[in-house]
Amino acid sequence: MFVISNLLNVAVLRHTCLRILVKGHTDTDERPYVCHICTRAFLTSNDLIVHLQRHPHECDVCHKQFAGSSRLKTHLLTHTGGER
Repeated sequence: MFVISNLLNVAVLRHTCLRILVKGHTDTDERPYVCHICTRAFLTSNDLIVHLQRHPHECDVCHKQFAGSSRLKTHLLTHTGGER
């Protein structure tokens, strides 16, 4: 019983790893997810999301840049007189 169970676990693990490897490779160079800031393209939406987090957030009023969106939101209050 233990041997069959162990062999089944190995087979499932191999299948899962193969699916992960195949999913990362495509026959074409199509990269449908494009960054609207720098136009860099990505294979997966997750890669685009991670990439977008690396771009600075810029104030549309004074063009000052911030590392995070929450800091930009706080900064925007200076242009609206502190209103939310």
